[in-house]
Amino acid sequence: MGDYLQLVGSIVIGSLFLIGVLNFHSDVVDFSNDNLFQLLTQETAASFMEILEHDLRRIGSAIPKGRQAITDSSAITFLGDVTEDGVADTVRYFVGPTSDASGTTNPNDRILFRVVNSDTTIRERAGVTAFNIDFLDAIGAVTTDFRLVRMIHVQLTVESKEPYDKQYVRAFWEKRITPQNLDRVTAMNF
Repeated sequence: MGDYLQLVGSIVIGSLFLIGVLNFHSDVVDFSNDNLFQLLTQETAASFMEILEHDLRRIGSAIPKGRQAITDSSAITFLGDVTEDGVADTVRYFVGPTSDASGTTNPNDRILFRVVNSDTTIRERAGVTAFNIDFLDAIGAVTTDFRLVRMIHVQLTVESKEPYDKQYVRAFWEKRITPQNLDRVTAMNF
């Protein structure tokens, strides 16, 4: 009878140990998957922001003094040499409706479009859920007068295209950019 109790006790202890190991393994897999989704989402946001930051820094380059560099604020449209060939390009950034990103399960994501001289160079279902631009004057106050714009405040939120554990992983990027040519091209007589 004593051997039987030892055997049952060993089975119970072994089973508890095995359950603990399996739970630990499951936690490690969940942690790893969560980190992977976060990394992919952050990389998507970073790649968009790298291109956007490059372009915004080029606002006003290769255009004559006094010419309006920013031409639209509903979706940012501006002039600048983003292709770095000495010729001013017309660049437009905007987000499409959620219906454009119907190929993903995320109901809130949209496509961020980048159009350079009528050529759409970015049109990817990347999980952009928010894209906001504020135009700031020399002291950092929001302005709607393009002649006074000296800085641009950009906010971008990207979510994973697919959920992980019933949630979409989110990455947020925010930056204030000061294009070096805005002073030169928007110095107009008022």
